[in-house]
Amino acid sequence: MISQKKSTILIWAAAIFALLIVCLITDRNNLAERTLYSSQKEMQSALQGTYAYYTSRGERKTWRIHDDTAVQTYENGTVFSYTITKWHPHRGALTLTLDTTTQKESLFVSSNGSLFDQHNLVFQREEQSDNTDKSVNRKPVSEQSKSSEQDKPSEQNQPAQTDSTPTYTAPRIQTKPEMPDCDDYENYEDFMDDWDGYMPDGSDAEDYWENW
Repeated sequence: MISQKKSTILIWAAAIFALLIVCLITDRNNLAERTLYSSQKEMQSALQGTYAYYTSRGERKTWRIHDDTAVQTYENGTVFSYTITKWHPHRGALTLTLDTTTQKESLFVSSNGSLFDQHNLVFQREEQSDNTDKSVNRKPVSEQSKSSEQDKPSEQNQPAQTDSTPTYTAPRIQTKPEMPDCDDYENYEDFMDDWDGYMPDGSDAEDYWENW
């Protein structure tokens, strides 16, 4: 009878030990998929911002974390405000309490910095439109291009460059073409052989011979 009780106790102890091992392994695997922080301050600073989840129909659901407040906005525009009652930096988790009730929610930080809830809905971080650190003293692209164009000296506004030294152009001297001397030829045929179609002024060689 005593040995049977001991056997039962040993079986239960082994089952509990095995269960603890499984829980530890599961917990270790869960932590490996999360972002862990060295302190609460570091975690608070890292998680400030808006995180959005889009349904299959494209509807948007968000969590917005500001200081110790987490505001949940549903697809239909319903808003719930939670207080972050517990930061778990070494576990990458948050415990939230609905301000109007004692209802609690949990959020977890994935390894890529996104948030996911107890239903494994993943909320991706969105760029903050009110991030003034990046926009201070930064002009829109259109204004930058305008100012850069204004900085360049305008070709229209520049005075025309003129050469103070006048250029001398010699007058063109028209010379009459040198015509043939008919006295150099013994007869009409010799003259026509040299000049028919080749008169310097383009005139008819036969008329020139006759007028000579």
